[in-house]
Order: sequence, then structure tokens, then C-alpha cells
Amino acid sequence: AALDLDGENPFLWSARGDTRVRRADWSGAAQDYLTAEKQFKVIGDKIRRTLAAADASIAMYGSGEKNAALEKMAQVGKQARNDVASNDPENIPRLQEIARKEAELHLVRAGVAWKEGKTAEAGGNWARGCVRLEGYAMDAGNRAALRGSQADDAARRVMTG
Repeated sequence: AALDLDGENPFLWSARGDTRVRRADWSGAAQDYLTAEKQFKVIGDKIRRTLAAADASIAMYGSGEKNAALEKMAQVGKQARNDVASNDPENIPRLQEIARKEAELHLVRAGVAWKEGKTAEAGGNWARGCVRLEGYAMDAGNRAALRGSQADDAARRVMTG
């Protein structure tokens, strides 16, 4: 219904992709995420474009499009390293989400390589995924501690006048 009113809104396509994933409609979700990716590119939102591409790659894998999914996963890694940057504090949660998703994609690629008997490739992807997940977890923990410290400072200022 909402897409009938605004079929170019990437947020709607992404949300419908999320809904389709919850229903295990992997093919439909992949198409929605790919549409969201294209629309985010049109509006110049590189961060959300990369997130939509990551979601599309997982949905494509779930729908049985293994080779296309692996290509999309590699594309996400390149986009995350080369195209996505921001010094706007509002973007930090989305940048953290990209880091987490990129790590997860490395782990998926490790599993695929392992299943195919490509142990060296699997090991490399596993290590990169684990390092990225560790970095993501450390960054999230540090940011939470900083927010807690800032809240404590604010409370002390209120109490001391």
C-alpha cells in the first residue's frame, strides 16, 4: 500500500525486505533490498546503500542464488572500505551496523569456502570476520561506557548546581 504511494522510497523497500525476511521469503526480500540499494544510490545515501546491499546479499544466499550472493558480499566489502565514510555523529550507529554486517558476511563466506574444501580461503574469511566483530564489539562497548560517563557527569552537575 505505501509502495503504491511512493514506489521510489528506499526506506519502504528496505522495510518490506525486512518483513519478507521474517517470513522467509528470501527471493522477495532480495528484490526489495536490491531496489532499496538502487534508490539509496539515487538519493546519495552511501551508508544505507551499503546496508541494503549487505541485506540483499544474505537474502540472495537464502534464495539459493549462491554465486550472485557471494559477488554481492564482495561488493559490500569494497563499498564499506572505499565508499562509506562520515564524520557526522548521527551516522555512527549506521557505520557500526555496516561493520557488524561486513563481519557477518565474512563469516558466511568462510562457511561457504569451508564447505567447498577451500580451507585457506575459509580461514582468511573467518579471521577477518572475527577481527571485525571484535572491533565492532569493542567500539560499541566504548561508546556505551562514554554515554554512561557523560550521563554520570550530567547528574553530578545537576546535583552540585
